[in-house]
Amino acid sequence: MTSSEARLLRAKILGARIRQIRDQMRYTLKDAAAIIDVSSGVFSNYENGKKAISLPELELLAVHFQVPLPVFLGKASQVESFNQDLKPANLLPLRQRMIGAAIRARREDLEFSLRDVSREVNIPASRLSAYERGQKPIPLPELEVIVGCLDQTIEDYVDTHGPISEELAVRDQLAAFQELPEELRTFILEPDNLPFLRLANSLSSISVEDLKKLGEGMVKLAK
Repeated sequence: MTSSEARLLRAKILGARIRQIRDQMRYTLKDAAAIIDVSSGVFSNYENGKKAISLPELELLAVHFQVPLPVFLGKASQVESFNQDLKPANLLPLRQRMIGAAIRARREDLEFSLRDVSREVNIPASRLSAYERGQKPIPLPELEVIVGCLDQTIEDYVDTHGPISEELAVRDQLAAFQELPEELRTFILEPDNLPFLRLANSLSSISVEDLKKLGEGMVKLAK
């Protein structure tokens, strides 16, 4: 299988996964397309594998559907429902520029030229240059082979500091809270217990050795 055929197959697998999740979330094609500010035709091409979605677009879908990004990438199976009002017109171009700048910085650190990468991944140097400048969204299968050439993974480029990551962090924190025993959740939600929680938070920053000394001191006082 050639590199072009492999990318095409990856786009089809990714598209099928997107359609499966959209159907589970009961979103119409039009509604899902509106999330990332593309036409229904473009989104349909993503789902059919005729065109590959970019990482920023996939991140935005993950936030709106409250589906962990690894689910879209085929590395997990959990699917939940959620909706957020994040404006793609602001977020997507910014993320494209951030990813492009990160790729360029990594390439230059490795002392690779655009032609070096172009030959390795079979993508024209002119297109790679446009990707690095953030002028074009990078189809995910192409991004995977580009970062692979740079000895990195998609996870190295996932948003970790912007509004998307903040939304995902809140979701993960809520999920972790819901997994706590019921009596512990009740204790945390009781306003009168706030001083105890603050004390526990303060103690968590103390080293084990200092905690041991503190405990020994309290035992001596008790005597």
